Amino acid sequence: MTSAARPYRRHKTIRSTLAAACAALLLANLNSCEPQPDDSAWAPPQGVFAVTTDYGTGCFSVVDPSTLQAYNDIGVDRIGSDAVSRYFPSTPGRIYIVNRQGGLTSHDNIQILDTENRYRTITQKSTGDGSNPHDLAVIDDDRAYVTRYNRPGLWIIDPDTAAKTGEIDLSAYADSSAGGVPYMSRMYHYTEGGASLVFVALQRLNEKLNPTDYSSVIVIQADSASPDCDTVIEEIRLQWGSESATNPYTAFRRVPASWWQPPAADGHDHLFISCVGRFGYNFTLDCGIVAVDPVDLHCEEGYVISETTIGSEISDFVVKSGTQAYATTSDSAFASGLIAFDPGAGSVTSVLRADSGNWGYLWSLALHSSGVLFVCDRNALDPGLRVYDTGDSDAPMNGGGPLYLGLPPFDLSFIE
Repeated sequence: MTSAARPYRRHKTIRSTLAAACAALLLANLNSCEPQPDDSAWAPPQGVFAVTTDYGTGCFSVVDPSTLQAYNDIGVDRIGSDAVSRYFPSTPGRIYIVNRQGGLTSHDNIQILDTENRYRTITQKSTGDGSNPHDLAVIDDDRAYVTRYNRPGLWIIDPDTAAKTGEIDLSAYADSSAGGVPYMSRMYHYTEGGASLVFVALQRLNEKLNPTDYSSVIVIQADSASPDCDTVIEEIRLQWGSESATNPYTAFRRVPASWWQPPAADGHDHLFISCVGRFGYNFTLDCGIVAVDPVDLHCEEGYVISETTIGSEISDFVVKSGTQAYATTSDSAFASGLIAFDPGAGSVTSVLRADSGNWGYLWSLALHSSGVLFVCDRNALDPGLRVYDTGDSDAPMNGGGPLYLGLPPFDLSFIE
């Protein structure tokens, strides 16, 4: 998968239409919402932080999750046009922006914003031209990890300054045809019972950016007191028997032991991640959500829920309980959907929304602690956040329409 600038290659035509429509939409709204300079933009320091983009202009908005009041377009072009956000309770007052490679504005760098001072940029540091940073995880006061999709080295940076302090070479885990690039993507910092481990998804594509015989999750010892700190201690191959789950794409979602267990119950929490395998114009129902055991360090046999069961790829998902989870999906006709599913039974329970894909698509989603589900709707004709009350039979909120954020939303974080 090439996720350098765009989530899926198959959306190329959609993106062109989306960019044109959004450009007109932005122009039409400039008179009523002038881009604000860095020293005058304002929004609450807590809420739903939504990265918005038309792939030519990057921006962000903040939403109050209790009232659904939106503070829109907080500084057009203050972040890159291909960006994602990361927030960590251990670094209050800051939100990290990962400006990926594909942005027409500001790319290949880590940017730190001050949420309590008008979202001003504290610092911004390059991760190397063409490196395509994809994820960031703060480990402790002195270290954060940054995955660089187009390079073999995972960077260690100072979480205060974003300056590089070290590097972990992952070239040994790449496919032999990929020039040492393992295509590292998402991370999860697991802390339990004194353990401090970082799980890193490796898509392990070949030189043509297609899936290979397997993908993996490598485990890094992140305990600063350990002699093995900042080294790989395990490679978990996402395979069992003759089956291989390839192209791990989404965020890891930690699922408590009381919510889900493999057939041979072990009493452990698990990390779920969706593997999309072959997709787009090579669309194949070949993968699904897999479960990684963060204690025994292995991949459980079988899919939590498969693409075959859903009939689509799983582009993002969240888990609320052992019987209640949600996912955005994308099918062979490029149409997207929002479904509810039962992770324990591995079955779809309802379809909340279906989109033709003609003008955009449903994308990232996030579940607030209040039970409100936020879903990015990138339909260029009516973009915004779709909002559902998961505690009330998944009833649509905001009058059933999308909450307008200016540019179409792309990525979500909760600042709490």
